Amino acid sequence: GNTETSLHEMDLNTYEGIMKGADVLSEPPGAPILVAGDWHASKLRDRLRNNRMPPGMPFDITTTNRNGPCVEVSADGVTVVKDDNGKPTYGCDLNAVDLIGAWVDAGASDTEAFEYGGAQLTFERDILPFFTQPGMWFENSPSCNSCHNGNTETSLHEMDLNTYEGIMKGADVLSDPPGAPIIVPGDWHASKLRGRLRNNRMPPGMPFDITEGNRNGPTVMAGTKQ
Repeated sequence: GNTETSLHEMDLNTYEGIMKGADVLSEPPGAPILVAGDWHASKLRDRLRNNRMPPGMPFDITTTNRNGPCVEVSADGVTVVKDDNGKPTYGCDLNAVDLIGAWVDAGASDTEAFEYGGAQLTFERDILPFFTQPGMWFENSPSCNSCHNGNTETSLHEMDLNTYEGIMKGADVLSDPPGAPIIVPGDWHASKLRGRLRNNRMPPGMPFDITEGNRNGPTVMAGTKQ
C-alpha cells in the first residue's frame, strides 16, 4: 500500500504498485520503472544490473553476477539456485534479471503467462517474490518492499550532503547518533562513499554501465582555473 514512509513513494507489494512506478504522489501519475514490451528501456533493469538495488550487495558487480542469481524454471515455477552453503549462485544463462526481462518484454501482464527457459510462468507466482521475499538476490538480501512500501518527505538515511559538516557526519545521524561515516579521513579505500560511487550505486540515474574506463567518475584536468 501507500504510506508516508516508502522510498520514492513506491509500492512494490503488488502488480499495480510495480506498474505505477516511482514518485506517484509528488509527480503524478509517477515515473514508470517498467516499459511493458521493452525490458532494455526499463529503469528497473538498470537498477538491478548496475548493483543499485537491492541495497547492501556484498560484492562488486562483474559480468558474472550483474544479472542476479541463477534460477531454475519448470512447470512448477521458479527457484533461485543456491550453493551448498545456501547462498545464491551467479553466472548462469537463466538468471533473475533476464527472468524479469522476459516478463516485461512479453508485455508485463499481471495475469497472462509468459515464456522463459522453456516454461510458462506468471507474474504472481514467479516474478512478485523477487520484490517481496528476502534473500532472493544475495544471502540475506532485504526484500524490495521492505523499503519501498509507502511515501516519505525526509532525507534518505538522514544525510545532509549540502555542506562539509554534513558530509563528514555521514548517515543516520538522528536515529543512530553520532552517525555512520561515509568518509574515512586518510583512507579513501575504506570509505563507504568510494564504494557507492565506483560500483554505480550512487548517484542515481547513471546513464551508462560501469567499466574500468568510467568507474572512477569524470576526468578532472590539472591547471589554473580561468
